[in-house]
Amino acid sequence: MASRELHSILEESFVFKPKLLDVNTTLFGNIAFNMEGFESAEFIAFTVDEAGDGSFLMIPRHGDVADLGEHVDVPANEIVGSIPTLTGVGELASFGYIGKKQFLSLDIAVSGTTTGRRVGVMLAIDTRRHTPPA
Repeated sequence: MASRELHSILEESFVFKPKLLDVNTTLFGNIAFNMEGFESAEFIAFTVDEAGDGSFLMIPRHGDVADLGEHVDVPANEIVGSIPTLTGVGELASFGYIGKKQFLSLDIAVSGTTTGRRVGVMLAIDTRRHTPPA
């Protein structure tokens, strides 16, 4: 019987711990999450409640190797929901990944900043493996 209780089967990891993003550039993720055995993941992006400015576009990337330099943008048909651009105070948005690559990462394109804003991103996965690891 399937579990109806999510707390015990979800694992969360910070992709980006909340930090001030105040330079107009692409912030490259430094973590390649190993998705071996898992079918999906959920990114949760948020801004902290404080004054500031800027536009923060999430760019999910994936690849067959852990080397982030080899990752490519995730195609739209492997995204569940809409990839968010955060612009407000206290914003919360999420989107899912259902791709078949082993490694998953995230970049953030930052634009329109003068003072910037604190932004954070978490990744949640179901810890029940859908396929056994190799």
